[in-house]
Formats: sequence, C-alpha cells, structure tokens
Amino acid sequence: MPSPIPFQANLITVGATLTKLIEVPLAGLDRDISFQIINLTGGSTLSNFVITRRLHDNGDWLNYLGGTDFATPTNKCVASNPGPHNLPASQSAWVDVDCGAAVAIQLWAQVASGTATVSVLGGARVK
Repeated sequence: MPSPIPFQANLITVGATLTKLIEVPLAGLDRDISFQIINLTGGSTLSNFVITRRLHDNGDWLNYLGGTDFATPTNKCVASNPGPHNLPASQSAWVDVDCGAAVAIQLWAQVASGTATVSVLGGARVK
C-alpha cells in the first residue's frame, strides 16, 4: 500500500465567521482522506466546522458536511468525540471523510465568539 500524501495548515486564527483553514487538491488521490484538527491552548471552543468540495475544476465550491454532521458516523464521515464542530481549546479531533469524486476540498472553522488558533494535519493515499 502506498504511503499517505500529507497535508497541513499551521496556526490559523479562527474567528466568529467561517475561516478557511486549508484547500486540498485531490487529483490522483483516493477519495478517502483523514485529518486531525488541533485547537491550541488559550482560545475559544470551535462552534462550527465545514467541508466544502469542488466536483470539477471549473465548478463552484459546494457545501458537503458541516455542523452536527460530524456527531454521528455515516457513509460520508466518521469523527471523534468531541468532533471538529464543538472542539474545546487544548484538544484535538480526528475525521475520516469519503470525498466522493471531488477534485478538491476545503476545510473551514468558526468560533461563537473570540478566536481560536487551529492546526490541521492530514493525509490521503494515491489511487
């Protein structure tokens, strides 16, 4: 089995509106990705987490998963508890996602008030 192709975003400041953490191109990669989201010490609890996906290079970004979608395992995703949508400071969460036939995904996060500093560490395998 081939080694995973890593992706990461470090020390992104997240505010009370959705903030893009990272965009991950999926060309040549398997449809399944896994990532860890880390909410560093001293910030607010994440109150929302959204995955958008693009199905064609010329297509729009479409909402795929968000909010409480991460609370219950489905055929689209499985996440830790707490999940990325309600992640307290000083904790981390993991998510396994089936991205379908998307050419790219974006990960977004938000807090209810204040700010949080977030990092993302993930990987996907070559098809």
